[in-house]
Amino acid sequence: MKDAAFFDLLSARGMHVTESQRRVIAHGHGRVAVYAGPGSGKTTVLTLRAAYLHLVKGVQPQRIALFTFTRKSAFELQQRLTFLDPALQRVTAGTFHSLFLRWLLKYDGQNPRLWTASEQVEAMRAVLRSVHVDASDESCEKYLQHVTQLKNRLQSPDRVSAKDSRGTLVKTVYERYEDRKQHQRRWDYDDILIAFYKSVTSGGSLAEQVRSSLEYVMIDEFQDTSKAQWLSIISLCKQHIPLLVVGDDDQSIYRFRGALPNMLRLFGQTYKSADEILLDVNFRSVDTIMRMASDLIRHNADRKQKVLVGAVGEGVRPRITRTRNEWTEADYVATTAARMLRDRGNVTIGVLARSNRQLMFVSDALLRHKVLLRNHERGELALYGQTHVREVLQLLRTAAGEVDENVRADAEMLYLRWRGAPGKDSAQALPEGDQSILRSEFAQLLLHLRALSPRAAVKAVAQQSWPYLQRANMRRSTVNSAAAQLQAFFQRAPLTGTLTTWLQDIAISLNCAAGEAGTPAVQVLTFHAAKGLEFDCVFLIGLHDQAVPHQRAFEEAPRRLHAELEAEERRLLYVGITRARRWLYLVYPMLAGKRQVGPSPFLVELGAPDPRAASHGKRKSAPLAKEASFDGVQPMASVPRAGAMVRHKIFGSGIVESVEIMQDSAHKIAIIFSKGDKRFFHWEIAASLGHFEQPPSDERGTSR
Repeated sequence: MKDAAFFDLLSARGMHVTESQRRVIAHGHGRVAVYAGPGSGKTTVLTLRAAYLHLVKGVQPQRIALFTFTRKSAFELQQRLTFLDPALQRVTAGTFHSLFLRWLLKYDGQNPRLWTASEQVEAMRAVLRSVHVDASDESCEKYLQHVTQLKNRLQSPDRVSAKDSRGTLVKTVYERYEDRKQHQRRWDYDDILIAFYKSVTSGGSLAEQVRSSLEYVMIDEFQDTSKAQWLSIISLCKQHIPLLVVGDDDQSIYRFRGALPNMLRLFGQTYKSADEILLDVNFRSVDTIMRMASDLIRHNADRKQKVLVGAVGEGVRPRITRTRNEWTEADYVATTAARMLRDRGNVTIGVLARSNRQLMFVSDALLRHKVLLRNHERGELALYGQTHVREVLQLLRTAAGEVDENVRADAEMLYLRWRGAPGKDSAQALPEGDQSILRSEFAQLLLHLRALSPRAAVKAVAQQSWPYLQRANMRRSTVNSAAAQLQAFFQRAPLTGTLTTWLQDIAISLNCAAGEAGTPAVQVLTFHAAKGLEFDCVFLIGLHDQAVPHQRAFEEAPRRLHAELEAEERRLLYVGITRARRWLYLVYPMLAGKRQVGPSPFLVELGAPDPRAASHGKRKSAPLAKEASFDGVQPMASVPRAGAMVRHKIFGSGIVESVEIMQDSAHKIAIIFSKGDKRFFHWEIAASLGHFEQPPSDERGTSR
């Protein structure tokens, strides 16, 4: 088949390509770096190039290697290839880890026993305990990331810098982790990369055998390539295998895995005669979204300048919205998403945030609005099905009177087991007198729980179950898992409101999640997890100055890396923005947890007003870009003076007895409600959470 016939065939199938895409598909025998902006059709280009090589150049599909970074991407590529031509399902496509391991097994005789993800975590937990460091899941994940980053940069433990206490600790943890792994004769997944690099660069037979099986190599998401992967590819391809890489330096967001954001520039430095092709047409987003993305990313200096052309049209301006707190932020997103699903039908909606913690609020709010969730949030909902959470829920539902006698009897037996000796049938083993006392205690506990807020009730029940979990004959990992489940459940429980209402919300959530597969749904994801996805409408939430950029990352990194970290955090927001096709909402709260926050500095770059900066005489934000609109909320209620009447949404009307300024310049107020009920409040937090209603104008007062 000739070139013209191939592209005529594509046109006949309704697949029209741009001139730059055509150059990539029909590129010759050398090296080429393809800069592919978001929505520019890079996956289509890769699959069509594989088809071109087979149908036009006569290359056998299995002699084409196509590297991806996720199993999902590899699966999608295989599906597209098979659709184009069934013979293309034989293309050697997969992740770096899967292809490297395949070749190690086939040509090098290595057959490692790999640690599972959970085994890897438990190994790191044991190492951290041995050096008296916090061994929580979060801490294990952090140190495993350190190890992954070091291995992907080909740094063995003896080459790790130990200039300060932090460096010394990382070096020690890395050494003990490797010792433990070698003692068990196991591998982790990063060992695959290191083993292949050593084999392919050692001058042995593996490199020649792999080379003889390939004619073309292509790499997707090249900006996420690590040093170990890149040097392996250089050695593998040498001079005679054509190499095509596709990537976007503006979407490099995996530095914590060892990725080098300047990989595309390194490619040009390594292969000085390589061609560069820019896929400059965006087929995904409306122009207003693309202009906002471009306005943001231009603040990163060390990048290739690109001008992307939209193919969709002008579109609606993105909206920047400020809310009082994380709960009102979640309610705003849920209300808007539910209305969009109702009014516009089967649109796709993504809610994205920097961290999973931020997503908990919006997941609950969406479910309260009876919006079906997909993918990520089913893991959140699975929390309610975990054994220890399910047992706590059983007692809470019994306390709320929402169960029949059989379920109440089961809950009572559960309580007796918690208070008795360990074992499934321990309740029956107790003397009858002790059982009678415990049944009386159980009835009193139910009465006590009914009067508590949801969070206080969860805490009370967890305190009853925890001693049993600790003394029962369980593996330590099981106890740790139970603790993590109960902590997550506690954090999700509301601080205010009734137990009955909250339990009804959970029941609605579970019923909604069990809805039909065709029901319009919302995906709730982190920025990282959303990479490679796209939605008609995107909500980017939690865009405040403590989360975007993520302040913890800066606190744990040397100052010399702060500029690099800031650039990556900006790229992360850029990835989030460019997931949207038609509608984009950027939302941030004024209160995160108990801390007052301002907009992300990246939002300020886009023109969002920063009320905190203005009040402190700092540099004000630039005028809001014409591509965005801003929606603010009503300002926080002013601090009332002593003697003023206020109205709390739960406790009703009251008189302010005193106003006290605390060390952080916040205000502690004492309010006397009906029947002399005196309560104290942190005014800034309570008002931001919307606990107080605005009083009539003649009742308002401010502190002097």
